[in-house]
Amino acid sequence: MKLNVRQAALVYAILRSAGYRKLEDSDKLKVWRVFRQLKPVSEQYEEAAKDAADRLKPTEDYDSRLARAQAYESKRKDGEEDLPMTAEEYRQFVVDFNRYNKLLRDALEDLSSKEIDVAVSPLTEDTFGKLISSNDFTFEQVSCLYDLFCGEE
Repeated sequence: MKLNVRQAALVYAILRSAGYRKLEDSDKLKVWRVFRQLKPVSEQYEEAAKDAADRLKPTEDYDSRLARAQAYESKRKDGEEDLPMTAEEYRQFVVDFNRYNKLLRDALEDLSSKEIDVAVSPLTEDTFGKLISSNDFTFEQVSCLYDLFCGEE
């Protein structure tokens, strides 16, 4: 099965926090083998993302501006008047925030879209149902795992 690195990191994160109590041991091993294949890919992607985030950060005070912007949103939503920044400062931060996120996406695009081969032993739908009932997955997470473990190659 082919996955891009972004998908591999997403699946790894889902499997890392998943529970497997209802699965048979042989099925746990099938999932574990996929997990082991995705771990180094995910770690590489996370390290590249962290490096890019640090390298491309627009200003030294970006983190404090982010915290103030989040407090601004929360207080404004609650109707409070003692806001940590002006509306104009907030608008400028949103512009900077969007520019920064675009730079990050662009910097990671080549790595994110790189395809990798993952050897997957399919799960039966019954087994997949046991995996789902062992967890509180979102619909998006279920869909992602289903495509990997039960979908067509």
